[in-house]
Amino acid sequence: MWRDPAAGTEALQGLAQTAAPTDLVAVVGTADRAVGLERRAFVPFGEGLEQGHGSLLGRETPARVVFFPGYTETTTMAETSRTVRARASAPLTLGLLVLVACFEDPVEERLSVRFRSDGCYEITSSVEIANDPGGGGNEALARRLEETRRLYEGQGDAWTRRFEALGASWDRLVLERGSGRLARVERSASACNPDGMSRFFADAGLAASVRIASGEAVFEIFPGRPSRASRAQRDRVAETLGAWSEAVAGYLVAVDRLYVHLAGRPESVRPCLAVLYREHLADEAVESAGAPDEEGARLVDGVRDGRATVLEVFDVPEGEAYGLNELSLLVFDPFPAPLSVTVAGEVLEVEGFERSGDGTLRAGGFGFVAALEGLEGRWIAPDPLFTHLRAMREVPDGHLDLNILATAERRSSAPSAREVEEALKARLSPARVYRVRWAPSGEDGPAPRADSSS
Repeated sequence: MWRDPAAGTEALQGLAQTAAPTDLVAVVGTADRAVGLERRAFVPFGEGLEQGHGSLLGRETPARVVFFPGYTETTTMAETSRTVRARASAPLTLGLLVLVACFEDPVEERLSVRFRSDGCYEITSSVEIANDPGGGGNEALARRLEETRRLYEGQGDAWTRRFEALGASWDRLVLERGSGRLARVERSASACNPDGMSRFFADAGLAASVRIASGEAVFEIFPGRPSRASRAQRDRVAETLGAWSEAVAGYLVAVDRLYVHLAGRPESVRPCLAVLYREHLADEAVESAGAPDEEGARLVDGVRDGRATVLEVFDVPEGEAYGLNELSLLVFDPFPAPLSVTVAGEVLEVEGFERSGDGTLRAGGFGFVAALEGLEGRWIAPDPLFTHLRAMREVPDGHLDLNILATAERRSSAPSAREVEEALKARLSPARVYRVRWAPSGEDGPAPRADSSS
């Protein structure tokens, strides 16, 4: 993703050399100020509407080039991108363009701990900093991100303090830049002293300990009270939880209505799901599915609208530095970042941690979206919102399989906003203790890499 005019211009010129005569190159922006371009991903920018044929930033191209600078609905979203897919033979209307936002917080942090079979451990933290999210119009957010970069470049950040307290036998620091700006920081270190683990987490207000005796090891974390949010931030999150719960409930009602409709009309399943997931399907799959019936199309629009409303928690309002999802993490999460833990050996006991299919133990990340994800499958399955998010994050250039989507068993119910809010509150409450007990043995897995996702 390009986030500055120079990089966007270069990308446009490169695309001009490879565009095919049948391509419709849709760019949200103007010819001289288009930014955020990928082959199929764009960022909203500017005003007005113009259409160009035969040239792209002065380079000749056989493609039809259309600029949509008036689309401003998402200009304040954090790290928003737009996927546009169409054919030159299609009528030139916005209704035929497929638009989808890629949602992330402006600053994403991750933490992993890997216990080796020799009793030592490795800790890796990663921080990703968005480069000009939302097109650069939010000065408050821009100032916050620049200050964040300065802290990490000067090693005045909290992670630097924690790793210094670790007493590591070795450590590694990787800084990655994009367009000249710091975009990602990864720090790794290895230690064998149990006290180092305690000091590392103490800086974040967590009581952590490692004990190894009689062929068994125990890792424990007792979370403290979250203390990263200000009083004003706490008040804002408290005021908006109810409204967001209503938005979630409205989305669930929309999905329930669609699934009930599809249950009685099997011939409508493929056409409706093709529209619901159109940005994640191959063009051929969407075209072959046909058009949905009028009622099905209306219900699909309701689900997509409800999904977009729920995901507004990633928006960073104009003049503010944080989106609602980020604020919820500051308010509810006692961990400094979502934590993943792996151990070498047989796991004997787990408490508090959630265990994924590959054996990784997870904790932290107590925010609105993570809480809702923890409720996935409770009221609806499959959940179009998280199917959409996972496709955006994991297979952004790939395609989902319409056959699998169409044949999946669907079930749904429509809880009240009060039920949703109570369920979210329960998911936003950390456990009393996070504990894993295991018998160290076997071979160690690969060491964390700078390009790994923790």
